[in-house]
Amino acid sequence: MATRLNPDIVVMDVSMPGMGGIAATAVLRRTAPGARVIACSLGDDEATVSQMIEAGACAFVSKGDLQRLMSVIRRVAGKQEHQPRRKRNVSRTLRSRHDTRLD
Repeated sequence: MATRLNPDIVVMDVSMPGMGGIAATAVLRRTAPGARVIACSLGDDEATVSQMIEAGACAFVSKGDLQRLMSVIRRVAGKQEHQPRRKRNVSRTLRSRHDTRLD
């Protein structure tokens, strides 16, 4: 579907049914490399955030914070790098990965 639709931004549920958000993000980044993935999850533990970034997500937002999600979508759409509030070391990893940078 991503190849046909060619999305600019995808909001990905980390725990979505089926293959799961982490695997789906990795597949999406291979099939639609221009798509920017914003990960959403109820939990924002370091391991989950790191796995999503490793899979190719460019940002991570906790579910339920609609105002923050909208802000992150605007930043990603403008291709400004999103800086998670509590995830500074994960953000450094994100900046070092050329395929997920928001240049």
